[in-house]
Amino acid sequence: MEIRFFNRYQGDRFSIEKVTSSIISQVAEMNDVVSYEVPNIRADFKGLVKNIKFVFNHRTKKGINHVTGDIHYCILGLIGCKSVLTVHDTVFLTVKQNKISYFIKWLLWLYLPCLLADKVICISEKTKNELANHHVPISKVVVIYDPVSLSKVSEGKIERDRVQILHVGTKPNKNLNRVIESLKGLNCYLTIIGKLDETQTALLMKSGINYKNLVGLSEEELAFEYISSDIVSFPSLYEGFGMPIIEGQLAGCAVLTSDISPMTEVGMDSVLYVNPNDIDSIREGFKLLIENEQLRDELIEKGKKNAKRFSPNKIAANYIEVYRHLIEEGF
Repeated sequence: MEIRFFNRYQGDRFSIEKVTSSIISQVAEMNDVVSYEVPNIRADFKGLVKNIKFVFNHRTKKGINHVTGDIHYCILGLIGCKSVLTVHDTVFLTVKQNKISYFIKWLLWLYLPCLLADKVICISEKTKNELANHHVPISKVVVIYDPVSLSKVSEGKIERDRVQILHVGTKPNKNLNRVIESLKGLNCYLTIIGKLDETQTALLMKSGINYKNLVGLSEEELAFEYISSDIVSFPSLYEGFGMPIIEGQLAGCAVLTSDISPMTEVGMDSVLYVNPNDIDSIREGFKLLIENEQLRDELIEKGKKNAKRFSPNKIAANYIEVYRHLIEEGF
């Protein structure tokens, strides 16, 4: 089976690429696979035309063409060919913008791509529901979760005199400000992955929390921070999926996360849920996990079982099934 993957221009971004590379490596074991990166990072008219033309020139008419996310408009270069589109989220429609900008993004990034693709893959039921809320037909939509793996490192858990908490991400949706407020006075050490802004730095200085801040980690270095931690902090306000939940569980951490979708989809009964908008709720969750080692151990064991649902080979098998059904339908 011939498959062409089309990925956004990567630049310094890696979240979608990390997911896609895991799928591609599994699919490539049994199929004829070529992976491309479109040449333009800019989303202006010239950039869109250049990327669509690139996809058109590199498409396959005999197999499956898969646009892996973000550059949804590139489906326009695949008209007449079998195509699959992955939609990770619709956050690009929630940013502040005028009605004309919203309509253009809705039309080119969501409505037309979903209409033209032979199959649309959403990474969670939440994302599928968002498509419906944005008046996109979902008859061709199937939900396939993201695959999650963790780089192997030799170091294991280290006994320390205080619980180690890992918080991945510093953008507003990652809810770091409330996490800082909730941890005041608790016996823990906080590791934050991502660049801090002035407000976050000031909050940390004022809070008296013992912490370190790390930026630009390799996958191996990030894996080490997971494995060195006891608790993963993930009370996010918005996600398309929620990969740190599973990465933390693969590393043997207890996970604290939000009682909203898709975190409830991903975590099921293997995590501790809190209200991400309520500092007291977040604080009580952390306090419980810090003081109750037995609860942490129970969540760790449940987490190891839950993480198996997201193994790359299992997720890749779901993708291959989609491709095969499209091939069997004929051209």
